[in-house]
Amino acid sequence: MRCQQPTPPSPPSGPDTTSHNWSFQTFVLGEGNSSKLNDVAIINDTLAYAVGEIYLKDSLGNYDPNAYNLVKWDGEKWELMRVPSKGPLYPNNIISYPPLKAIWVVAENSILLAWGGGIIKYNGINFTDDFSMNSLLKGAINKIFATSPKDIYIVGNGGTIVHYANGAWTKIESGTTTTITDVWGTGDTVLATVTNEYETGDKLLLQISPSGNVQSLNWSPNSRLQTVWFESPDKIFIGGGEHIVGKPNAWQEITSIPAYYSERVRGNHSNDVFIVGAYGLCSHFNGSTWQSYPEVSLSGGTYLSVAMKDNVVIAVGFSGSQAIAIRGYRK
Repeated sequence: MRCQQPTPPSPPSGPDTTSHNWSFQTFVLGEGNSSKLNDVAIINDTLAYAVGEIYLKDSLGNYDPNAYNLVKWDGEKWELMRVPSKGPLYPNNIISYPPLKAIWVVAENSILLAWGGGIIKYNGINFTDDFSMNSLLKGAINKIFATSPKDIYIVGNGGTIVHYANGAWTKIESGTTTTITDVWGTGDTVLATVTNEYETGDKLLLQISPSGNVQSLNWSPNSRLQTVWFESPDKIFIGGGEHIVGKPNAWQEITSIPAYYSERVRGNHSNDVFIVGAYGLCSHFNGSTWQSYPEVSLSGGTYLSVAMKDNVVIAVGFSGSQAIAIRGYRK
């Protein structure tokens, strides 16, 4: 008699999920004077950088006018650093330490830092100004996205989009004069969000083609778009006035997390995403559900950016007049 083979188990239904079990540490940096951190990047478990402006007092109790604008996480502590710049508007090559707005890590020895009017390149030892795109900017730089040292996007105020390819910077006409607040891409799909957080203006989701054409995608929620992240263009996460997931003509509001203004959304994969924002909004999507972490909420502050890498997440921003960073590890 032939033995009957066992029936194989049915595949699990729904997407794979990741753990919500995160443990956080909080670090307060600076001694006031509107210190804050604007952006963050993780290289590995023991190396991360954040940018902004952090002020300390001198021996007489006065604020040092030269801010620390870069902080480095070495696995144990945050080290305050000053990044110099000889900006094109400064006479006689006077060195300043401008507040830094954005960071992008191409490689451990190839880091791009942005302030209002230019890019500073950092190789882990030396800092080098790059103002070759300066004449193409319509306003201050807000965010950087790069797939390699040869493919870089910069977005900013006044509808600024600048692209580095084939050894040169070129301006891309965005079709708007409203602030472009964020940019993200994968494969040949690059998306950017357009909004003015405090005033009227366009509310757009732009798609930038590799050839430099810009298309405005359908954005039916009509809410402010502050940030965008996606692993696949079939599932796009958007934050701002509302928390949204989906794709053009199929957007869905996320109602299971606090309805605070969200500043940044980033993830490892579409089942492993963090969104952060006002009042210490900090929520994780595991592929099925969202979980918020009230232990890192802020009564008078905002997380302005977040970065994830494997089982590490870091969010940065401000709490009152001091800079703040939270570092989470997944258990």
